Parts: sequence; structure tokens; C-alpha cells
Amino acid sequence: MSVTNVACLLLERMANKFGGDCTLNELRVMNAVSVHSFSDGACSPTMLSRETGIPKSTVSRSLASLVSKGWLVEEKDTKDRRRRIIELSDAAKSQRSEDLQAIFNWINKSGH
Repeated sequence: MSVTNVACLLLERMANKFGGDCTLNELRVMNAVSVHSFSDGACSPTMLSRETGIPKSTVSRSLASLVSKGWLVEEKDTKDRRRRIIELSDAAKSQRSEDLQAIFNWINKSGH
């Protein structure tokens, strides 16, 4: 299976779980936010742009879409009001937990 096919399957899975369409850039942004949620819990649009290689204007559009779909939460940084903090929504955190559990179950069943 090609990387393109895998990406299409992931996009379809996200769209089915959360409703609505999802772009590849939204998937990349969502993945980066998810990775940060395991370590420091939050990230900024500038950080996401740097880490994903997506232009900041495209990251901003993706973030606006993901926030409107309820996948991400955006707040102002209390220390620097110019900075926005991006985190997974409660629904996205719950879904990520379910996905991780499904992966662990598959690993256990397959004997890896």
C-alpha cells in the first residue's frame, strides 16, 4: 500500500469520526498537535509551521477549520497575549485514547 493510500485512509477515518471533510494539511497539523500533547501539552501556530513545513498562513487556515470542527481548542497565552496556544479538544483526546487502545490490542493479538 502506498503512502498516498495510507494518507487517504487516515483522512477518511478522521472525517468519519469527527464529521466533515479533512485536508492533508489538517491531518498534518492535527498529528503535530497530538504529538505535542504527549510532551508539553500545547503548541503555537509558529511552532506547528516550523515542525510541519507548512506555511504559517496555511497552518492558520487549517487551525481555524480544526477548531470549528471541534478537534482543537485555541486560547490566548496568558504570558504573551500575542501568542495563541493550541491543544487537542476533549473529544479529540478521547478519540486518540480509543485509537491507541485499538493499536495496543492489535499488537497484543498479533504477538508483536
